[in-house]
Amino acid sequence: MGASQSAHDLATAVVRLEREPISAADAFWDELIGATFTVEELYKALPPATVRGLLRSPSMNLRILVERAVGNCRNYALAFDDAHNLLPPAEQLFATPDLPVVLNSLHILGRLLPFLLEPHGEVSDEEALAALFWTGESHPTRASLTAGSPRASPRVH
Repeated sequence: MGASQSAHDLATAVVRLEREPISAADAFWDELIGATFTVEELYKALPPATVRGLLRSPSMNLRILVERAVGNCRNYALAFDDAHNLLPPAEQLFATPDLPVVLNSLHILGRLLPFLLEPHGEVSDEEALAALFWTGESHPTRASLTAGSPRASPRVH
């Protein structure tokens, strides 16, 4: 019962992703990434055609999803010091996501990236990818974030 319900909820969320623009501030994103689902359910709910369709969509949904997933992974990584010890909460730069959220983020990225990075026949698709992933800035480090220096590219941090 629980597995079929989570698969249904995930499929419903993907339909919403495809059909309507969703604000970055909407609780939908935390619910989607924090949901309980298997990799198999994710792959079934998010087929290649849907990923390619999200790339071509005028909404910002794909960008928000990728930025949220990458951000969860980044924030988790920044919660550790150079010796791989978890920093005390007062020393962490960002709220540290729970491990299941980080794993879901990795699974989502693992599903999206192969289809986003495949060769695209349309120039507009390539331009959309360039806008999603790249700017002229450099990648932020823990030191640059704590020193207050500007963020840089790749665009998705």
